[in-house]
Amino acid sequence: MTAGAPASGRMRSSIRLFGVALILWPLLSSNAFALSCMPPTPENVFNLHRERITEYVMAVGKVTPAGSLRKFNWRTLKHEPLGRFRATFDGYAARRSGFDLPLTLPVTVERSCFNGVCGMLPVAFPAVVFLRKEESRYLLQTEYCNSTLLPNPTGEDLASLIRCLNGGGCSAPN
Repeated sequence: MTAGAPASGRMRSSIRLFGVALILWPLLSSNAFALSCMPPTPENVFNLHRERITEYVMAVGKVTPAGSLRKFNWRTLKHEPLGRFRATFDGYAARRSGFDLPLTLPVTVERSCFNGVCGMLPVAFPAVVFLRKEESRYLLQTEYCNSTLLPNPTGEDLASLIRCLNGGGCSAPN
């Protein structure tokens, strides 16, 4: 055996490992692999805001952005243009009797993203959102796991949220 043989074996191993890594890279870097988000439940979404519920308006409805939605730029790995953007929320605010107070107001939207996946924005269908009062506007924050809102809620979901708001049991189902 020559002195170069063990190094040659290591080189082949390294090349093989590199090849496997190249083949698996698209799978390992995909959004499905990167995110392990649990679907939001009415109780989890409410409990996330419970400690500061007086700072928020819980509402159900849709958002209409002022202008076009931001696009993800794969070269910079950021949404462009950067920063918050303005929109209009149209729906119903929650109160003890239900989601029965008509509400249309200007909002500022702040979307958090991860690897090109952004928080859902209720444009095409309604969602329960928590709007936080900020100076002269309300802020709608979304994040990529959608734990800050409840998309496309059912009547049962809305009833659960009102129970939570009224102090009735609000623990997440097991």
